Amino acid sequence: MIGLLRSKLAVDHEWQGRLHETQVTFMNMMSHLATPSDSPKPNSSPLPLDEAEVCERWIDELEEASGPSEYFLLPGGTEISALCHVIRTQVRRGERTLASLMRKEPVHPSIPAYVNRLSDLFFALARAEMAGSGVKEERWRSFVYKKRKLH
Repeated sequence: MIGLLRSKLAVDHEWQGRLHETQVTFMNMMSHLATPSDSPKPNSSPLPLDEAEVCERWIDELEEASGPSEYFLLPGGTEISALCHVIRTQVRRGERTLASLMRKEPVHPSIPAYVNRLSDLFFALARAEMAGSGVKEERWRSFVYKKRKLH
């Protein structure tokens, strides 16, 4: 899906290089996870230990442009934004599968850290696309839930 996203962007779009790096990182991670635990891994560390921080820095850059979000959003707005939300949900689904795998097999700690930040990155990319396109976000619910007072 990241490849589909890249195909929808202009060749010289500012995200192209970073999304390419994300695809390469993802392929390295999947190769590592697909190798049985009793077999030699493709490399000793599937991801650079700071890969989650790379996502975090990009998120910070995107939030500087579009502002921080305090709401869950209804996906959509533009095709690119909607596609970023699809990728975000796929990454979250993969994160749940990864959690199941981690109960059975050892997984390098850089992998769950990266996957967690990657889904947040695609949320930030969706928001940045909306802001850059001048399309208003459709808010669903605040991130902060207010507690009801008991009578």
